[in-house]
Amino acid sequence: MQIGFLATENGIRFMSALEKMLSQKGHELVSSLYVGDGSDFVGALNYVAMQSQAVIYYGDRNKLFDTLKNDYRVDPELSVFELNDTLYAVMEEFSESFVLDSIIPLLNSRCKTFYTTVAFKTFGKTEEELRELLKNYIKNRSRIAFSFYPSCCECEVDVRYSSKMSRETVDALVSNVARVLKDCTYAVGNVTLAEQINELLKSCGKRVCVAESFTGGAISSAITRVAGASGVFTEGVVCYGNDSKIKRLGVDEQIIKEFGAVSADTVYEMAANILQQSGCDICLATSGNAGPTSEKDGEVGRCFIAVGDLGGIHIFEHNFKGNRENVTECGVKYAMYYLYKKLKACESEADRRKENKE
Repeated sequence: MQIGFLATENGIRFMSALEKMLSQKGHELVSSLYVGDGSDFVGALNYVAMQSQAVIYYGDRNKLFDTLKNDYRVDPELSVFELNDTLYAVMEEFSESFVLDSIIPLLNSRCKTFYTTVAFKTFGKTEEELRELLKNYIKNRSRIAFSFYPSCCECEVDVRYSSKMSRETVDALVSNVARVLKDCTYAVGNVTLAEQINELLKSCGKRVCVAESFTGGAISSAITRVAGASGVFTEGVVCYGNDSKIKRLGVDEQIIKEFGAVSADTVYEMAANILQQSGCDICLATSGNAGPTSEKDGEVGRCFIAVGDLGGIHIFEHNFKGNRENVTECGVKYAMYYLYKKLKACESEADRRKENKE
């Protein structure tokens, strides 16, 4: 269905999320208007309604119902109603659950064809690289659609198909896409990297500790925002300054003097020492130059990430581009992805041992 969007407040911040949720079910956002103070609200409402089969309204509900009451009898407490064959949905605050559980089912009920979307969460590949990998499966057919949603270091690949397709065709398509994207996919479905990490920690029976410098606690925050993290997250330490690295984590002062705070040697010490101190199973550490200045000229964006356990700690070096926020965000994402890969390896090893026992 063709959907219109009208807002009396700033709805731009969730426009992309709304458009994505609608698109995954085969609905298209064809028009959107923002109506500020002094604007022609009635004209804007009529325009959006004329362009669309359904209207999603975000803002002051009293303003909407005060306008409608001149011509219609509508209960102002309703969040969903119909006028002249046009469906209206009202939100005073953006609610993903309201869109998914109320609006979309009503839109689907008016359609003869239903759509299902399989979302592949990928990491480390650009949209262009993913399109190249999938070029043999991206075809100009109305019943299959590929959509790409890139963000920092990640890109979600949505494969949408209609209910008119045979189960055999769907299974073959999804299986082929999964095979092609296997090396860069960390989840299938509406799952975040932090949620995957928490789930893997639980299934592997592992606990993690984190020592952060330039990422400033963002990794610990992301992991602990997931419900149930208390059972798998042992400790997160932000050792931003050199004195903190030395006094809190026991990093050798001579190592920092010789190699610098942003070095493989320092981040290794950070990871190894917090692993030993906390008694956890897996450690993760970060140290980098987020900018705008750095210890050495020309090293803004240079970062080191350490992840490992008592069996060994691996160091990864990156040179991220962009401003301070972008460098930090990339560092957080890559550190979490390396932790995810480490946990997947632990899971695979546990599965092999189980098979050998059987």
